[in-house]
Amino acid sequence: MKKKQTKKQQINIASTALRFIGFEKGMPQPCSISSLEYLAGIIAFLISLGVYLHTLTPTVGSHDSGDMITAAYVLGIPHPPGYPLYCLLGKLWITIIPFGNIAFRMNIFSSVAASLTVMMVYFIVLKLVSDTRIRWIIATICSFMLAFSSVFWQQAVIAEKYTLNAAFMTLLLFLLIKWQETMNHKLLYLFVLCFGLAFTHHLQSLFLIPTSIYFIMAMSFQKPIKTTCLIKAMLLFIVPFSLYLYLPIRASCQPEVNWGSPDTIHRLIEHLTAQEYRERYFTSQGLLHRAGEHMLGLFPEQFGWLLVFSIIGACILFIDNRRWVISLLLILLADICYSVHYIILNVEDYYIPSFVVCSILAGYGMFGVLRLIKNQITVLVFVILIAAFVAIEAKSHYFCNDKHKYYFAWDYGMNILHPLKPESLLIMRGDAIMFPLWYLQYIEKRRNDVVCIFSPYLDKEWHIRNLESRLPEVFKGIVSQSDKKAVISTILNKAYPKHPCYALMDEEMPQGVNLVPAGIFHAITTDNNLSQVENENLNNTVKFNIRGLNDLSVYQDDWRTKKEIVLNYASAYNNCGIFYARYQQSEKAISAYRKAVGINPGDATLCVNLARAYLAAGKIDEAIKGFKQALLISPDNAGLHNDLGSIYGNALRYEEAIFEFNKAKQINPQDIKAYHNLSSVYYRQAEYGLAMNVCQEGLRIFPQDTYLQKMLAALSQQQ
Repeated sequence: MKKKQTKKQQINIASTALRFIGFEKGMPQPCSISSLEYLAGIIAFLISLGVYLHTLTPTVGSHDSGDMITAAYVLGIPHPPGYPLYCLLGKLWITIIPFGNIAFRMNIFSSVAASLTVMMVYFIVLKLVSDTRIRWIIATICSFMLAFSSVFWQQAVIAEKYTLNAAFMTLLLFLLIKWQETMNHKLLYLFVLCFGLAFTHHLQSLFLIPTSIYFIMAMSFQKPIKTTCLIKAMLLFIVPFSLYLYLPIRASCQPEVNWGSPDTIHRLIEHLTAQEYRERYFTSQGLLHRAGEHMLGLFPEQFGWLLVFSIIGACILFIDNRRWVISLLLILLADICYSVHYIILNVEDYYIPSFVVCSILAGYGMFGVLRLIKNQITVLVFVILIAAFVAIEAKSHYFCNDKHKYYFAWDYGMNILHPLKPESLLIMRGDAIMFPLWYLQYIEKRRNDVVCIFSPYLDKEWHIRNLESRLPEVFKGIVSQSDKKAVISTILNKAYPKHPCYALMDEEMPQGVNLVPAGIFHAITTDNNLSQVENENLNNTVKFNIRGLNDLSVYQDDWRTKKEIVLNYASAYNNCGIFYARYQQSEKAISAYRKAVGINPGDATLCVNLARAYLAAGKIDEAIKGFKQALLISPDNAGLHNDLGSIYGNALRYEEAIFEFNKAKQINPQDIKAYHNLSSVYYRQAEYGLAMNVCQEGLRIFPQDTYLQKMLAALSQQQ
């Protein structure tokens, strides 16, 4: 008898444990969707698409935009893991859409994928909540909550891969709901087929593996699935992976964009597994801190306090429909565990699956709150308030995502290419430079005579091969190696004199090589032709076409545009100013420095360079203003106080000079220059006692300083 009771207790415990993790029969069934609700979903799609098109980037954008557009257009190989489905769909889309430039068409592709995601979120929420007259309103509100969140909106208006990935994710979740509803295995087959396709687009689909395994196991507990059915499903999952044959097939054709050239088994595996990015992953050290930063920073930034409804939704859904809350939280957990390990500046893009989950849970949370409200007027007020807060969040994200006037990437590429001589070689690094140039050269056919060398990959055999296909007379016989300066030296020796070469100022160059400003890039010269190139560039005035530079709303919240494009213009003007100043062309130097400061007024070095150019031109008042501006930026810079004090001293403005020298000494008591300058000013004012005190103070710190010793001796004679 006791054995039977014990066995019964064990069964009860096991049954309770299974129910706790969603393995139970008779789970709540999702509700049907009415015609009116279908119409509302289509309207949600159209509204979000309309907003995206209104704020759409008109041409090539930042991030990986140029890479993805160009690879789709030429059917090439973009950066790892290759995105074969995106390239094929993109090529089809470009062919079908009859209007706009190629970049504009691919930007629309992202907008359509994003709008489909918004619509699918709407339908998922409809399916999860109980039948109620206003559930379509709640579903619409939470779908717009995602649509106009900062990161998702940003990705919807440029040619990127993340919105298509989100569209696949929401489609797969919806198919699981439909399968649970009907237990029709055709829906399971469709699910695994789409899942396989999603893998051929983006490896973020890995985040859905735990959810898929869990859900299929839970469903098989509810109603056993035949082994033959599972085998068919597995085969259908594998079939789409044949699309990865696109990579070696196209790589063997040597397309213009051929990243990694995956035409061998070894290079194909390296490309699919993104081996070149492995250094961007970090271990568990500092992981919790990083995860906390992401959770407390990125998520509230997207949804504001509306994120509270996601937490409420998870709690209520755990009670109402445990299988689905576990499924959604598994996606969230997988995404977070992966993304916190990934060290890239745009890591927020990798959290889009989590943002989708949060918007779905928020919809259920709003519905859960509504269930507690019995008064219809209170319900109406609640819905209006929630809709208003979503609208407020959307408005706050509007200006940073309105890209309809964004031409920075296109203009940047053109400003790089314009000053280059025919048949040039351009040694560069950085996606912000390379990707727009690919778009301009391979799609718009601008300056195809220029060969772009990506210096970080000069140790990659495939990159040398790609260059050889472009210009065999220079690159044939060149061997990739880790000593990149040696490779560059070989390239320069073979290129001159037919092919002028250019590089960035901070590019590591072999010995005996000089860099002369020629726009954003610098002309590479040797000692033999240095004077000729310098004379040519002295007679040229650098001009850049930068649309939207004075409209901060276009780029103020875009860190990549600001850091990698806008600030590079300031650096280019500054380098030109230094070059002009070296040859005493003061007016040209002042003009260049002023443009640099105008672009980046927060850089103290640029302000100082401008001030010194004014000083060299004899414009004392302007020089003083320049140093004062620099001190506003860097008030604790003792050197700047010394320099400004010297200008005052030379202008016989001794009181102001004394103030600046004392300030320098106060900031840095070890600054010997401050003691020299201050004692000199006091000496010129015949304040011999004060001058002597300064000398004695300085000698206590620097007893061997000959200047102070001589000054003290001279002062002793005066007394």
